Amino acid sequence: MNTLIQLLDVLIIDKVSLKDEAIRKNVCPSLTTTQLAIALCRFNPESDDEEVDPSIIKYLQDEGIRKHDIQNITTNVDQVLELTESPEPSKSIIDLKIPPNILPQTNQKLFKFLTKPTTIY
Repeated sequence: MNTLIQLLDVLIIDKVSLKDEAIRKNVCPSLTTTQLAIALCRFNPESDDEEVDPSIIKYLQDEGIRKHDIQNITTNVDQVLELTESPEPSKSIIDLKIPPNILPQTNQKLFKFLTKPTTIY
């Protein structure tokens, strides 16, 4: 609930002031700059004078990249699973081998995952 209140405060204040880190820490300390940029991108103002300047959104995105706001969502997939040696792209079932250090009791048991066909226009 605290995050929602902070987000509402962001929508009330002058958006240009969000470039100042001290103001961001005071108004919305639990929101990252990346989250602020996303919220401002989705903001639909009722009048033209409330429209968010795209340079502010770009600044917040760049600031988020500089501060590594998204570093917590990266993962090393190579450590999680191994693909089969010669996958056949025409099959709708992908065989994956789970490494023994992840699930030692399975002894490289094959797991099958169904894929949903996607039509490309």
